[in-house]
Amino acid sequence: MIGVYDSGLGGLTVLAALRAAGITADAVYFADQAHVPYGDKSDAELHALLAANLTWLRDHGADAVVMGCNTSCAVASRAGWPAVVDSAGLPAVRTPVSIVIPCYNEELILPYLSNTLASVREQFAQYALTFIFVDDHSTDGTWAALEQIFGGQPDCILVRHATNRGVAAGILTGIQRANTDIVCSMDCDCTYDPHELAKMIPLLSDGVDMVTASPYHANGTVRNVPRWRLGLSMTLSRMYRLVLHQQLATYTSCFRVYRRSAMVGMRLQHDGFLGVAEMLGRLDLGGARITEYPATLEVRMLGRSKMKIVRTIAGHVGLLARLAAMRLSRKR
Repeated sequence: MIGVYDSGLGGLTVLAALRAAGITADAVYFADQAHVPYGDKSDAELHALLAANLTWLRDHGADAVVMGCNTSCAVASRAGWPAVVDSAGLPAVRTPVSIVIPCYNEELILPYLSNTLASVREQFAQYALTFIFVDDHSTDGTWAALEQIFGGQPDCILVRHATNRGVAAGILTGIQRANTDIVCSMDCDCTYDPHELAKMIPLLSDGVDMVTASPYHANGTVRNVPRWRLGLSMTLSRMYRLVLHQQLATYTSCFRVYRRSAMVGMRLQHDGFLGVAEMLGRLDLGGARITEYPATLEVRMLGRSKMKIVRTIAGHVGLLARLAAMRLSRKR
């Protein structure tokens, strides 16, 4: 079967030309009208769309694909794809995945992050990755460094908040900007090893809406974490288990894999660190299934943590009360 791909209906002329040339094989046509126009999108966005759409055609029986979209052809050419390949060797059949990286005053750590992500690219051969950097209106040179290091890379998208909003808001901004249904989030300082995402992504199976890293899992690990912080986090986890349906070991990790379709309409009351727990809580109370992945947590290598301890404790207590009220209201 032949697949014909275009951003609109112009590819029907390509299909007609194939028929006129005597090619009578069955055909499946894909018009990506949900994302037109293509002309105002970056290479990273177009690459993600192309990967997802060609994968759809392959899954629907296409043995070869003819692209009628000039913009898509140009992106494929710039990415180094060969002009003619069979469906088994098509680079775009890799699973498209977006990785959201919220940043706030992270200028010093970005070179280290760049080296780490280069290794991630090499080891994630089965995935077509797009990195979405969300600068939360940093007051240092983070935005300039992002532009310098990642701005010219075709698989990178840079977004900047007009005001400082918080880490959860940064994650949601990235999820909304993504063009893939699988979206990951990670800390800019690599507190969790991003290579572990290769093991977490497959856990986002049918019926699962979130996979969350869990250093407090029985098989998880913490390194160089102060005992007071460890005790605080585990106490909070026990409190969340009393309120929410799913009995997890960790509720507050930013290192996650999301199903975008479950997240795009979410509205949070908390945009900062509390919002990270709120995301999970809202999914849980909405009936979503959440899976844990035992992970290793290490303290920040460079820079200072943005978490305000006393304010965070009080915030979690308030959030727990609101989540408990939401659960009770849904029982009535």
